[in-house]
Amino acid sequence: MKDFIIEHGEKVGAIASAFIAWFAGRKLKASTDKKAAAEAKNSELENLGIVREAEKELISDMRTHLKALGEINDELKLIIKDKDTVIREYNIIMTRQKAKLKKCKESCGV
Repeated sequence: MKDFIIEHGEKVGAIASAFIAWFAGRKLKASTDKKAAAEAKNSELENLGIVREAEKELISDMRTHLKALGEINDELKLIIKDKDTVIREYNIIMTRQKAKLKKCKESCGV
């Protein structure tokens, strides 16, 4: 065996070097893949953080708008509630004006 290694030392060394290089390359590739995966995960988490902040801002804006709409709705409810009173008052005024018009027509002979 010793003689074989001495005779073919360059070939054995080349084969051993190739095997070591292949093994080291796989380890390096695995390490690089893990690093790339970790960076991708970190980037994804950062993006999720940005999205969450945007969602919080949108929800805050929505709450502000809903509060304003609620106030407008309350005002409209008051207007609708008061409309019956206003219509009743206008009917009273119109009845009085019709009565006065009738008196005027009767007094003028029309």
